[in-house]
Amino acid sequence: MEIPTIELKLPKTGYAIVIRQYLTIGQSRDLQKILLAEGSFNTETNKFENFSTKTFLTMQDKAAEYLVKEYKDEKGIIQPFSQEWLSNLPVDDGSLIYEKINELTNASTLTKEAKKKL
Repeated sequence: MEIPTIELKLPKTGYAIVIRQYLTIGQSRDLQKILLAEGSFNTETNKFENFSTKTFLTMQDKAAEYLVKEYKDEKGIIQPFSQEWLSNLPVDDGSLIYEKINELTNASTLTKEAKKKL
């Protein structure tokens, strides 16, 4: 099954990024495992706790691998995603990508009531 995608235009480089619209359950669980490897889950509050900022950044990078499918460079040539490419983008472009990744990864863990508010 092919996951639907959206296209995001980056302001500095002009690249068009193709991003998958959602995580699979397996991918979501992989991200949760990253959190649990460093922190804990509080069953009373239903929240992850006691993890470092480094863990969060590792989780974001893994989510980028799952969600960013490809990009079109300035010549319109489709290039596959790589972490090296993402790491070398201007801050404005990279931040926009990570904002979208955070939005998508947070949506995968929201309750039905919270998703209705989106």
